[in-house]
Amino acid sequence: MAADERMVQKPAPTVYLAELGDDGVELSARCWMPNTKYWTVRCGLMGNVKLAFDKEGIKIPYLQREVRLLKKPEPPSDS
Repeated sequence: MAADERMVQKPAPTVYLAELGDDGVELSARCWMPNTKYWTVRCGLMGNVKLAFDKEGIKIPYLQREVRLLKKPEPPSDS
């Protein structure tokens, strides 16, 4: 973030641990920029983070659920 000229450098950009979740570690970033550049900068940062993770071999885990379909028992017959 410090290298991106679209951002204000004072206060300095920061990255911090936001949460230790069941499925991963959540990091948050805080930086300042003009309102008119918010979405451009945000999307660019997200892309840069993904590219950096890929380069370092960091995989993003995705929540997986297992669903089992059970056969209903047959009702008793009246024989």
